[in-house]
Amino acid sequence: MYLNEVRVKDAFKKDAGKGIIRLDPKVMKQLDLKPTNVIEISYPKQNRKTVGILYPGKKKDKGTNQIRLDQSFRISLGASLDDIVSIKKIEVVFADKVTFKIAENSSLPKDSQWLVKKLENQIVTLNDTINIYDWGRKINLNVIDFIPKAKAVRIHLDTEIILSEIEKEYD
Repeated sequence: MYLNEVRVKDAFKKDAGKGIIRLDPKVMKQLDLKPTNVIEISYPKQNRKTVGILYPGKKKDKGTNQIRLDQSFRISLGASLDDIVSIKKIEVVFADKVTFKIAENSSLPKDSQWLVKKLENQIVTLNDTINIYDWGRKINLNVIDFIPKAKAVRIHLDTEIILSEIEKEYD
């Protein structure tokens, strides 16, 4: 069961790409949510979910019933600005292994060790889209599998990162 419905707003520039979700501090208090809790966000219209690390919104967000999500979160959900999403707190486990599919229009990362450092502490679930930048080159990754099996996992420095082949369509 989801605890609350909130309106999607754009993330603050400094939070983009870091897996950070900001929520109206008043809603956090009502739901007894704490900074660094992990929440699952559901967008029922698309039947999609994603996860992230929770932080309180800024002073101007108090009482607005808003959640601030960057482009990666919105893509993962299929949601747009001003859409209504549902949230709930979940538990996560540390990832032993995460497998990503690299989007066809994307640059290749330097190597998996660079990638694990870049993604350290990121929370992911299946079908998440993650956009990261390397010296101005955009890298688009889709989560296609992880171990252990759970609702969501946290990437850490000992997580094995697997990059699957770019899937291309042939006639």
